[in-house]
Amino acid sequence: MKNFLDASDKIANFIWTSIRRVHLTKKDKFILITMVIIAVVSLISGLFNRRPPITSRAPTTVNLNDHTYRVLTAVTSAERQQGLMDIRKPVNFDGMQFIFPDRQTQIFWNQNTHFDLTIYWLQGDKVVGQIDLPSLDRAGLVTVYSPVPVDRVVEVIK
Repeated sequence: MKNFLDASDKIANFIWTSIRRVHLTKKDKFILITMVIIAVVSLISGLFNRRPPITSRAPTTVNLNDHTYRVLTAVTSAERQQGLMDIRKPVNFDGMQFIFPDRQTQIFWNQNTHFDLTIYWLQGDKVVGQIDLPSLDRAGLVTVYSPVPVDRVVEVIK
């Protein structure tokens, strides 16, 4: 952390020295300094407010068709977009559930997915559809659609 603060101090001094050399009005200097401060604060807050990778979280339990699965939960848009891409076996979970804010027709694909999946389409806790999605390695790029609007999807690794 000390190295980070030293580097921040050097950057701030460089910026301040550069601003003083350039002939700007007080208003322009104020705007420039404000923009730099906002950028630095945004950068620092982005570094400290990051969620841990989804694969490092504890799985939750989901019951589907008389089976119990341990799954990771993707809640944010970024987590839903990443899904199980680039994950390889062995893993300490059975799949992933995706929770959406409202019911819509959902589209899933196997981009960078290295194992076969069974996809369950859900409205709340009710299974309204199921389909197998082969791995990219085995079948090439495949896209599947929910049969009706859903607010949850569970991918189970075969």
